[in-house]
Parts: sequence; structure tokens; C-alpha cells
Amino acid sequence: MGHMVHDEEVDLLRRSVSCAAILERAGWLLDVQSSTRRALKYRRGPAEILIVSHEDKGWWNPLASEKGDCFDLVQYLDPGLNFGQVRKTLRQIADVSPTHHRMDIDQHGRSRAGNLSLVDRWTRRRVLMPSTEAWIYLAGERCLAETILRAPSTQDCMRAGGFGSAWFVHRDHAGRLTGIEARAPDYRDVLRGSEKTLFRFRSRLDADVTRIAVTEAPIDALSLAAIEEGRGDTLYVSTTGGMGPGMIAALGALFDEQVLARGTLIIATDADAPDDHHAKRIDDVAVSRGVASTRLLPPGGANDCNDVPKSGRRVS
Repeated sequence: MGHMVHDEEVDLLRRSVSCAAILERAGWLLDVQSSTRRALKYRRGPAEILIVSHEDKGWWNPLASEKGDCFDLVQYLDPGLNFGQVRKTLRQIADVSPTHHRMDIDQHGRSRAGNLSLVDRWTRRRVLMPSTEAWIYLAGERCLAETILRAPSTQDCMRAGGFGSAWFVHRDHAGRLTGIEARAPDYRDVLRGSEKTLFRFRSRLDADVTRIAVTEAPIDALSLAAIEEGRGDTLYVSTTGGMGPGMIAALGALFDEQVLARGTLIIATDADAPDDHHAKRIDDVAVSRGVASTRLLPPGGANDCNDVPKSGRRVS
């Protein structure tokens, strides 16, 4: 980045952000056997190596000339960010400690990933950024704007999965990771061992949540946020299809929040008969919690919310 910015917050972030934690969020793993106390070697793939040094406040690339502090590291991982966006990213992880997720290597030097927990599988995936196939899919085929795709990365609710897929995390009301949903151009599935609860996303974090919009799929949630031009007062959630016990419990806990006493619940499922039934089941959960809802159909006669950005239409 080559920056020489000096102000109180920048200096605080340099002191409080862990370079190892930044790498772990981007899917890098600690190579314990090749690390020392003063130089932690992180790998991502066979030819990507970075060394964390200076008591976790600096880093360098042993295969090239890049090096620097936490600001330089975030921009090295995502060159499309400007300094203000880097600063915003670092605010999200100030004082977060690294977990030192280790590479699991067999006797032949191959990575073992068969029995990883969902949390481990999630942390090993790359953060969504323009260089990933998942970003290219969501921005290209799904026509989602950069401003919408940047936000989930800072909230750690989306990552770049394998084979060009985008991964969407499901969390319960306590923030515990319960499941991972994968979506690609010709593929949609929920990872083995997942319990479907809720995908949660905010397009901005600069306002209190006084409105909740429930959609069927994460891409619908992102699309609705795009249609609404990133309302900061809205928490966008998706249920990923059926209404099992975990989903009903997650929705119930969400609707129990006091914020809804002065806010609004929007049910924004697709415009077809199956989704009419799905919307009714969501409304039943809301009614059981004393919360009134409003049905919001995709605008302009579209079948689902993603049809709107794909068509290039603007909605006032």
C-alpha cells in the first residue's frame, strides 16, 4: 500500500490487529513444522506462503518482495480495496486473536480434510474477493454490485468455496455456526453435517436494525439489499427452503427481539404458489410471537428478487 498515514485510529489498529488472524479469515493455515516462535509460516495452496513476524504485527512474502503491516496485508490479499475500505475491514477484527488453525498433513505430505468440522471447513476457505471464482459468479451471472458483495466479507457470512461455488454460512441466534450452503452456476447444496438455521446479512452496519426482511435463499437476500440500495436499517435473512425445527426456532428467536416492537417484518419470498405457502409458514411463526408482517413480492412482475438486478432494471 505504501501508505504513511498517521492518526490515532490507524496507530491503534496497527497495534491491535493480528496479522495471523487476518490470514486465517482468508483461509490460510499455519504450517507448524516449518514455523518458529518469531516467524509463523502460513500457507494457502501449494505455492502460497506468507510469514507472520514482529510479534504478529508484521508479515513478509518469502517468494517475492511484499511485506508490511496489517494495512498492507489486507490490501495484498484484496488489491481492489482503497485505504478507507482497508481501515473499515480492520475495525471488524481489532483485538481478535488468531486460532492458529494448523495444516493437517499425512505421511505423504498431503492435506487431510475428510473429517473436518464445519467450522474448520469454513475457516479454511478464502474470504470473498474479486479474484475468486465465487465473486465472478455472483457479480457476473447474478449481477450483484460490488457494494453488496463487499459487505458480507466484513461480516464473515460468505466465503469462496470449492469449484467456483459461493458459501453462505448459517448461524443460530447465539452466532454459532450451524451450517454451510453452497451455490454455483450449476450446483446448489448444503454441506454434510449442516443444520439449516438462518443466513444473516446487513448491507451496512451504520444504523440500528428496525426492519427484518426474510427471503428464501441467500442470493435473494443479497438481491433484495441491492434493490433497496443497501438500507442500513434492515437485517436480511434467508431460510433456505423448508421450515424444519431448527429454522422455526431460529426465526422465533429472531422475532422475539425487542427491536421488532418498533420495527417491521418483511416476508420477501418468490412470486409463485409454493412460495405463497412458504410465506404463510413464516408468517405463522411471526404471529405466534405477536409480530405483524408484510408480504413483499419481487418488483416489476419478477418471479424472484435476483431477476431484478439480472434484468438491469432500477427500482425506485
